Amino acid sequence: MKRMTDVLVEELGRNPEFVFVVIDEVATDNWGRKGVSLTELSQQAEGEKP
Repeated sequence: MKRMTDVLVEELGRNPEFVFVVIDEVATDNWGRKGVSLTELSQQAEGEKP
């Protein structure tokens, strides 16, 4: 598995000394797909399991 830094170095030609990766957790209510929040999609998927 590639690290985020490796991808930026390879794809953008960045110097790894100056690459900073910030991971910020975002609540699933603030992510969505086709107008449906990730929370709702997860609940729907749980309901479809046998």
